[in-house]
Amino acid sequence: MKTIFSCRSLWAALCLAVAVVLLHAPGANAQARLRKQMDFDNDNKADFAIFRPGSNTWYILNSGGSMIGQPFGVNATDFQSPGDYDNDGKADICVWRETNGTFYYIRSSDNVVAAQPWGQSGDEPAPRDYDGDNITDFAVVRRSGGAMTWYIRESMTGALRVVPFGLADDFIAPGDYDGDGKFDVAVQRGTTGNGPATFYIQQSTAGFAAVQWGLSNDFVVPGDYDNDGKTDIAVVRDASGSYNWYVRLSGSGGALLSAAFGTSATDFTVQNDYDGDGRCDMAVYRDAGGSGTFYIRKTIDGSLIVQPWGTTADLPVASFDTH
Repeated sequence: MKTIFSCRSLWAALCLAVAVVLLHAPGANAQARLRKQMDFDNDNKADFAIFRPGSNTWYILNSGGSMIGQPFGVNATDFQSPGDYDNDGKADICVWRETNGTFYYIRSSDNVVAAQPWGQSGDEPAPRDYDGDNITDFAVVRRSGGAMTWYIRESMTGALRVVPFGLADDFIAPGDYDGDGKFDVAVQRGTTGNGPATFYIQQSTAGFAAVQWGLSNDFVVPGDYDNDGKTDIAVVRDASGSYNWYVRLSGSGGALLSAAFGTSATDFTVQNDYDGDGRCDMAVYRDAGGSGTFYIRKTIDGSLIVQPWGTTADLPVASFDTH
């Protein structure tokens, strides 16, 4: 009996150790949290979602095949701001209304409409999981007096976190750059004449970092493209009508991942993890020929996913993470 008890105790200890390792595994951090902001059916894949300005309606094609059509928001005043605000593993339909500085969202857990006043006219919404509790935090960025200030309502405590970081003409680039499970405040700062750009990052664990990457007119498209649990610095460049992606892979010592993918005349960048492998995929939404189509370049092997969804003048919700 002593031997049996000892083995069971050892097995329990091993299981506990494995559980702790899994809870802190890097791959569970950066992209998983960002993916949840676009995963409306909780299958660990970003879903295809568009907002139709003419009817103020969200149309969502879940990766499991089901469809949602939900009128919500006002095109003239609102910014699409999806996220998992109720901690049920599903993205919630959400908008931030500039005219009154309020987040309005539909809790997917009970379909109740809720409102959270946060910010003021002129702010920019920047909701992410800044405190690492798997819940999207309400956050805005305010540009005033030549400076940028981040106002974050941490869902873990409800406390206000004020972070002065950046200049007024910087572009925001939040991400989990140090892989600790918390999104970091970050900006991209350009130079005159479309010169070199620099990313400035206030990492929640690893401290301040400055990395020169890309040019001033590039789009900022952060994501974890190599599945190491850290957001990679990434930009998209409009080169004579074509999009060129340049990704600095944090898991490979800053190695370059690049690809020509997309057309600037018709495409929105909508990078996210659409196949559920933990890697951010290069992706665009194309509004052409009277219809909309998602084109996904899978990072793991470069293969293509094509998903027709939407019509002329629709807006892809996933473009909220391009700056």
